[in-house]
Amino acid sequence: MSLIVENALKSKFAIAKQRTAVYAIDGTYLGMFDPTEPGEDIDLEPEISREELMRRLAESGGRGRKLSGILDELKAGVNPLGAQE
Repeated sequence: MSLIVENALKSKFAIAKQRTAVYAIDGTYLGMFDPTEPGEDIDLEPEISREELMRRLAESGGRGRKLSGILDELKAGVNPLGAQE
């Protein structure tokens, strides 16, 4: 999604040099703004290949895991992704 902002708001965003929280005048949290340098490419590709995703899907039989099980593992301090910390 994209938003087009007026010049007054653009100038406020221009002073942000690092990740910045954005709030409405009434204090409502609106989200985070991550500035980029002019011409900076943003890599939006996943860190995992499509082939690896398909392999994992096939390995799991096309089934995911229940959220309750993942939450239980997190509470127990276990990484639910199986990765080493």
